[in-house]
Amino acid sequence: MAGAAHPPLRVVRAVFADLAARGRVVLGGSGLLYALDLVEAVGDWDLVTDVPPEQVAEVLTARGLAAERLGGDLPAFATAALFRVDAGDHQVDVLVDFAIRSGGSVTPIPPRPWRTWQGMMLGRPEDWALAYELMGREQKAALLRDWLRRNHEEG
Repeated sequence: MAGAAHPPLRVVRAVFADLAARGRVVLGGSGLLYALDLVEAVGDWDLVTDVPPEQVAEVLTARGLAAERLGGDLPAFATAALFRVDAGDHQVDVLVDFAIRSGGSVTPIPPRPWRTWQGMMLGRPEDWALAYELMGREQKAALLRDWLRRNHEEG
């Protein structure tokens, strides 16, 4: 998509590399949609990891990044922890053990690696299609499901 826009990559790449040295981490959310050329803009970066929350906090502190640690138990989430990182002109969300509460059950969305984009491992499109469906974000789920059908990659 010509003229597509996203926040700077410097901070998200650095955090990604630091987390990847400690466990699994993938880029998901609108960053994944952007990497697949399905959206024209990214508002923030979403990193999903299995790195324990205490280690995520250490990574962010070592980088001098201001982050708010939100309880993972936000309305639709059953995530172990959510760190909202202030990257100056944008935000990076780090979701530890990402899981979504829907219909009385909890569905984990693990950081399963798929392909590399801009030096970061992307999450699997089918995982994010499911996540968006469970969150009630039907338009984004449909974009991914259509992409998966066109590319015969449903997994």
